[in-house]
Amino acid sequence: KSFYQAEKLNKQVKKESVTPTDAELQDLSLACERLWLLDDQRLVPGQDYQINTQQGKNSSWHKGDVAPGPLFEFVHSDVLARPTFKHFISLLDNYFSATGSSEVVTREEKEEENAFMNALIKTAPIQYLGEYLKARGEIKDIKELKHYLSELWFKLYRREAYNDSSGFEHVFVGEIRDSKVLGMHNWIQIYNEEQAGNLDYQGYIKPKRRGNNPLKAAMDSEQLLSLQFLWKGELKPIGTSWIGTTPEFEVALYTLCFCFGEEENFLQLGGYKVLIKCHKYRGQKLGTAFPEIPPLNHDEAATRIQSVHRGKQTRRNYGRR
Repeated sequence: KSFYQAEKLNKQVKKESVTPTDAELQDLSLACERLWLLDDQRLVPGQDYQINTQQGKNSSWHKGDVAPGPLFEFVHSDVLARPTFKHFISLLDNYFSATGSSEVVTREEKEEENAFMNALIKTAPIQYLGEYLKARGEIKDIKELKHYLSELWFKLYRREAYNDSSGFEHVFVGEIRDSKVLGMHNWIQIYNEEQAGNLDYQGYIKPKRRGNNPLKAAMDSEQLLSLQFLWKGELKPIGTSWIGTTPEFEVALYTLCFCFGEEENFLQLGGYKVLIKCHKYRGQKLGTAFPEIPPLNHDEAATRIQSVHRGKQTRRNYGRR
């Protein structure tokens, strides 16, 4: 009993403290687990929002629309009015979707970026990120955090033309190049574009693993999904996104993995085994960062095969009765 009480107290302390432990400073996966605990504004499926995944596909090679309805049935307006959500949404129409089109940042758009950053730095995940960056020597003082994040996420760079892209645009908003959708790994943007009539959800890609217990929870309660959709008439064969997480969690998670991780970072976040991929572009620029649902390892695959075999055997035996 005392062990479980201590474990519960330890988790509660981690939810309240934004100071990284020595173990977390040495182990990126532990730091990312802490971010998951600190994301106390994460939405609750069926309560704050509802999705309707409808039909799944075995592979991203499977084309065609198997989902006649939209992905999102609703997202409560009070959720979207929260400071980081509200200011995040204000940024989504600030970009040209086509690569090769140079971006021009207006004074109003700069003010929107500033408002978003001001909202971000008040949140626990970003405060933890700031303490982590300071402890690892990336910033000298916590006052530098806002400038550090602005440079990483909003500073424009050349992808095909002068200042035609940025980390924020690619990861969260999405881009189109040669009739292909790039980036766009954020559920709020997917919801926003679906509401605007610019996005047609085509179905989800059936995962090899599930975050929640598949015997107890439907796909509509999953908060990590691989999706296929058309955006502005162009196909995204597969794109994996968190569902219901906050902007502050995703910014903090991808920043940590980009700064201190590898190109592929295997993590356990809550009930989800996830692979966070990061790519540096032309030096130290944030080219992309996004989640993937990792394949089964050897032992998991063997267990799955055995489970399928037992299921078939049970059905055969039942049919003989």
